[in-house]
Amino acid sequence: MSDITESIKKHIANVSIYASRLARMIEKRGKEHDISKLGTEEFDKWVQFTPELKKFTYGTKEYQDVLDTMKELTAIHHANNRHHVQHFKEQGIKGMNLVDLTEMICDWKAASERSNGGNIRESLEKCQKQFNYSDDVKQLLLNTVILLEEENAKRN
Repeated sequence: MSDITESIKKHIANVSIYASRLARMIEKRGKEHDISKLGTEEFDKWVQFTPELKKFTYGTKEYQDVLDTMKELTAIHHANNRHHVQHFKEQGIKGMNLVDLTEMICDWKAASERSNGGNIRESLEKCQKQFNYSDDVKQLLLNTVILLEEENAKRN
């Protein structure tokens, strides 16, 4: 019986270790999120384009027109930041891990809150078409959004 107890305790400890490692990685990603935007390669261009992006709702023609004018900047930014599906080129979302996806959904949620007419649920639909991810992945992302919103409601 004590061998089973020790085995269970060891399993619990190992899960705790892995969960803590992931939590530290996610926390680090949050603190360093989009830090490349403050660097010399990107900063001036973000200063130029961010006010334009904020005027329009994600997924609209007007929003896309602004993105089209900043293709060079977004290519650099995506190459520097693995929380973007575009970072993984051909693999797309299938090249990402859960830490990448966690940072990505936090990014999408925050971006939807700052843009004109932003709606994370609508963004998930638009992004599914753009990035060709499954209904299962979309539901996982939506479940995470709901969890974030519930947690936010508890804190307010």
